[in-house]
Amino acid sequence: MFPGYAQDFSDSGDIILHIGHYSIVDYSKERFRTKSRTIIYGLGSCIALIMFDDRNKMGGMSHILLPSSKRAKNIGFPHKYADLSVKCLTYELISKGAHLKNINAIIIGGSRIFDNMVFEIGRDNVKTVKKHLTKFNIKIVKEETGGSKGRTVIYEPFNNNLVLVKFTSEKDYCKL
Repeated sequence: MFPGYAQDFSDSGDIILHIGHYSIVDYSKERFRTKSRTIIYGLGSCIALIMFDDRNKMGGMSHILLPSSKRAKNIGFPHKYADLSVKCLTYELISKGAHLKNINAIIIGGSRIFDNMVFEIGRDNVKTVKKHLTKFNIKIVKEETGGSKGRTVIYEPFNNNLVLVKFTSEKDYCKL
C-alpha cells in the first residue's frame, strides 16, 4: 500500500479523497456492494483518476494535484503527481487482483479556474495522465476535463455509477 491511502470517511461510510490520496475498493466483497462511494469535493485543476476492472470487481480513484514529480524534494504522497499516480494506482489494482488487460480509466478535472494563470496546470495534468495511461495500454472510457468551473466527483463502484456535480449546479449521471 502506497502512502496516501484514504482514511477519511463520512458519517454515511463514504470515502473522502483529499489531494494526494487514493482509494481501492474490491466491490466483489459484500460490504461494498451497497454503500461505499468515493468522493472528491471541489475538484478544479486537479484530476480525479478512476481506474476499474469490472470483470474482477475492483476499482480505485486518486486525487492528483500536479503533473510531474520531477521538482519535488520529498515524494511523500505519490498520488499527488500525475506521473506517479497512474503507475501506483495500476500496480495497486493489480496487486489486489485486477488484470491489466481489463482495466479502464475515467479522467475528470483539469479545469482552468483562474484566467490569469501563467501555467496551465489543469491542461498539463490531463496530458500527463493520458500519456501515462497510454504506456500501460489503459483505455479511457470517459473524460470530463477542462472548462473553467470546478466539479465534485462521486464514484459508486458497487453499481458502476459516476455522478459529476459541476459548480454551475448541473448534475451529470452516467452508468459506466
